[in-house]
Amino acid sequence: MNKKPKKFKRILMPSSVRQPLRNLLRARHNFKDRLFIKLFHDKNELLSLYNALNGSNYSDPNLLEITTLSDMVYIGIKNDCSFIIGNYLNLYEHQSTINPNMPIRGLNYFSTIYRNYIQTNDLNIYGSVLVKLPTPRYIVFYNGEQELPDKSEIRLSEAFLEKDGCLECIATVININLGHNEDLMKSCNTLLQYAQFVAKVREYYSLGYTHRSAINNAVEYCIEHDILRGFLLKNRNEVNYMFETDYSMKKFWRLQEISYKRDMKPVLKIEMHDEIMDELRPEIKNELRPEIKNELRPEIKNELRIEYEEELRAEAKANIIAELSAQIKSEIQNEIKRATDEKDKEIAWLKKQLAEAQKQT
Repeated sequence: MNKKPKKFKRILMPSSVRQPLRNLLRARHNFKDRLFIKLFHDKNELLSLYNALNGSNYSDPNLLEITTLSDMVYIGIKNDCSFIIGNYLNLYEHQSTINPNMPIRGLNYFSTIYRNYIQTNDLNIYGSVLVKLPTPRYIVFYNGEQELPDKSEIRLSEAFLEKDGCLECIATVININLGHNEDLMKSCNTLLQYAQFVAKVREYYSLGYTHRSAINNAVEYCIEHDILRGFLLKNRNEVNYMFETDYSMKKFWRLQEISYKRDMKPVLKIEMHDEIMDELRPEIKNELRPEIKNELRPEIKNELRIEYEEELRAEAKANIIAELSAQIKSEIQNEIKRATDEKDKEIAWLKKQLAEAQKQT
């Protein structure tokens, strides 16, 4: 039997929590791009990254047709970077955590980008002529702290409940932490310097520096050692704000998780109590049934004995009466028959005597 899903009680956040959340989310959304995305929003840098990934040698950044989705136009749908060059539609995403759901996110992005492409180019997908589309490539650049190989794949089909689905979307995950994909780093100096900057921030942070100090020291070090020097000099305050926003968001959600667990504990206790009761009730019922049955059997037997005793006595009495009546009737019939036979014999003897007397006279 399928169980109905439990409906958990909704816990409303107090205004003291909701307002900071709104402020942090607003700040996060206003600063649209992380450092990686901001670096490669420059067409020259983006083209350099594309050439490094694909072994190509394009030199004109104007060949890039940017198709990145903006959250201002497509509410709730915003990707990091997408563009068309040659016969390929490229989708680039940046992740600092492992996310197995990137293929379904990519599918959403691709469907919107292709729809825009079809509309922009007045393509007729309902006609009899095959519509040609740029070939999709989906790259996820990963720089999280959890260890991953240089290159790996995540497939949409891994999320399907059955393995005979008709859709596939493959996200190729490229590890861009320092020390990984060295050939790629050598081919794209900006990517290498980005990895060096992130590694330097982590290094200072591991030495006990505060988050702000770690960022400031990393910026100073990189400027001094000509690592993203021009970019950092131009965007230093923005970079600090970006990392502070990321850190504030992580800290906020960590505190929210602690608060949520505390608030949800009594609710979950009640919900789980009811769920466990529902699960155990049939099992306990089956365990108790034989025991209770054995306990109740003599009691029920005595109750039934009393209940049916009069009925059984009456039935037995009727049976006995019928049996005795038949027996007495048979005995009376036999006695009557014997009496009749004796009377017949006596009458026959008298007739014989009368006949003999008549002869003598």
